[in-house]
Amino acid sequence: MEYDPNVSLILYNNITKTEVVSAELISNISNTNPDIAIKLIRGENPYYLSLSLINQSINNSKLRLLINELNYSMPIYNYSSLIKEMPYLLNSTLLKMGFTNNITPILTSSTINVITNISSFNNEVINITQILFNKTYNKVINKIKGLLIQNNLDGFAVFLSNNLSYSQALKMEKNLSNDLRSKGFGNASILLTGTLILNYQLQNSSIKSISQSDFISTLLVVIILAIVLESIVAIAIPFTGIGLGLIIVLGIGYLLTSHGILSLNSISRTLMYLAGLGLGIDYSSLISRRFREEFIKTGNSKIAAENAIKRSWKAVITGALTAAIGFGSMSLATDFPFLASLGEAVPISIIIIMIISLTVIPSLLSIIGGNRIVWWPSNIKKKQIDYKNNDRKYGRSRKIAERSAIILAIVVILLIPSLYVYTTFKGSYDFTLMMPQNSQAVDALHYLTNNYASGIIYPDYIIAPNTTILNEINQSIYKLSCVQSTQLLNKTEPILQVTLSVYPLGSSAISCKNTIREISKNISSQAMVGGEAAINLDLKNIVYHSFYHLVYPIAIILMFIVLLIFFGSVPMSLAALGSVVFSAIFGSTIAIELYRFSGITLPWYLPIVVFTAILGVGMDYNSFIINRIREESEKVDVKEAVSNAMSRMSVLVIGLSVIMGGAFSGLLAFSAPGFRGMGIALMSGVIIAGLMASFLFTPSIAYLLGKYAWWPSKIKKND
Repeated sequence: MEYDPNVSLILYNNITKTEVVSAELISNISNTNPDIAIKLIRGENPYYLSLSLINQSINNSKLRLLINELNYSMPIYNYSSLIKEMPYLLNSTLLKMGFTNNITPILTSSTINVITNISSFNNEVINITQILFNKTYNKVINKIKGLLIQNNLDGFAVFLSNNLSYSQALKMEKNLSNDLRSKGFGNASILLTGTLILNYQLQNSSIKSISQSDFISTLLVVIILAIVLESIVAIAIPFTGIGLGLIIVLGIGYLLTSHGILSLNSISRTLMYLAGLGLGIDYSSLISRRFREEFIKTGNSKIAAENAIKRSWKAVITGALTAAIGFGSMSLATDFPFLASLGEAVPISIIIIMIISLTVIPSLLSIIGGNRIVWWPSNIKKKQIDYKNNDRKYGRSRKIAERSAIILAIVVILLIPSLYVYTTFKGSYDFTLMMPQNSQAVDALHYLTNNYASGIIYPDYIIAPNTTILNEINQSIYKLSCVQSTQLLNKTEPILQVTLSVYPLGSSAISCKNTIREISKNISSQAMVGGEAAINLDLKNIVYHSFYHLVYPIAIILMFIVLLIFFGSVPMSLAALGSVVFSAIFGSTIAIELYRFSGITLPWYLPIVVFTAILGVGMDYNSFIINRIREESEKVDVKEAVSNAMSRMSVLVIGLSVIMGGAFSGLLAFSAPGFRGMGIALMSGVIIAGLMASFLFTPSIAYLLGKYAWWPSKIKKND
């Protein structure tokens, strides 16, 4: 029977009547298509027939993938075999479709439950929803809590590119604020922080604080200098020379910086100014006061100026060279740009100010120093009569000198606890101590570390030779309580990012970093640990090693050589060095303990800065007093010379130390506790250095040693 397309009845081609009747019967009984029944009657495999028909009837390519998996498997002739093979086939197919290996078992299990009538489709949908959305959501939230969202879920963090400028960051902050407001979160507050923001606000705050500190320092200098010189008018002479010197200093600093020879930042520029101002006051005041003394003797301004420079140049040059060595030694700390910048800039200021003091100041004094108006309101003629009548009356100074042994014992007793505080001081690694405390960026940083994972903004990184080693390190450090989370950033060049649960700028982060580094090195000697905490730890170790093993030994040796060359005395050179070292320790201890009581730990590098500054500045006072003791020793015995020098120089030295302390007090104008603490340490240290040089230490050593104070040189007595 042939198929006739012109007939509406169902006709078949190449099949028998029996096949047609049988197919009709089967299709009616099973409610299937007759074509399928005919193929089954002809003996086609029902398994492959089913797969083929399903493939033809569906359009979803991912569902076809499942059918193909079945097609490539062994024929399944019974239902139980199909159910047995289905989980494996379905799981494999889901993985190929892109589902993750933690989801495919859930989908497979639910599918089998529906097929086997263990559970209904709706129940399994609810079950999968709970697992995938509720449990997974909670797990994800817990995973990112503190990292991307706030611990109490009241806020979220947005990370910006490091390449943004300050203005671009502010623009993005504004855009985010507008987006939140448009979505009904008008009351939401946005805090902006990061290295770029912190540096920008530090620079702006430093400019304001510098202008304030310059004003405060200058005002204190004027007041105290008027007391030291006993004249309101005479202070114009030192300021004229110092002003000229500072203009030259800043001009040379600008030229050297613009040509890339010198590196100046806001802090080094401030200390360059303060050191030049303070030391310039020292040198010009010494020469001016000595001029006054010589003028009272001679009544001739030119002779007085010549005698003043003749008797003072050695003290000025010695003080300047030792101060330049003290500050310049910081330039050896090349691993710490902040200190290295100070070491490069400040000695330039010192040398220029020294030259101005030895040339311009005597010239001005020789021209106008003999005018009575210059020394107003004091009466220089009356002083002349008093001077001649009271030249050897130094009762108070002698009484102090006679108690030299007691004074030295007290100094040593106070030194013991101070030395303990100084040597055991660990210090803070928190750079925000040097930031203005009213800064929004600092407030944002503290808010971030308090309400998110503490180490989120300053994560640490571990680098290892391969991923296997890095995974082993990860498994070991993830158990640490100080580790919040870890993340593999790069599989080709393995880098593991570690977010700490402790404040990344605190001492706990340093301890944690030591532990992480030890674990990493035990697993692989090639593993390297970096990040903010690691940098702080390495930087401190490098700086401490450099200063205590290189910088300070070289500086002290060079200072000793300078003192020995100009004064020819080993004991007095050692006494001068001991005086400034003890003063630095006392000054640092005072600041450390004052802030410890207020609950603030000062920066770890404070002792380095203070020790270096006092080592340079304090030598001025010792040079002045030693120079005068030696001069007086040429006329009388050493013990009487000590009393004479103390009576002539104590007011000047203490006054100058107060002036320098006032100059350093300008750092108190900064709102940052780190700068204020440094200002207190420098201010107290330099005033103590003046007291040690004029009364408490250096004169006491000379008094107790007597004629041996000048060993190995000998003093020639003048008639």
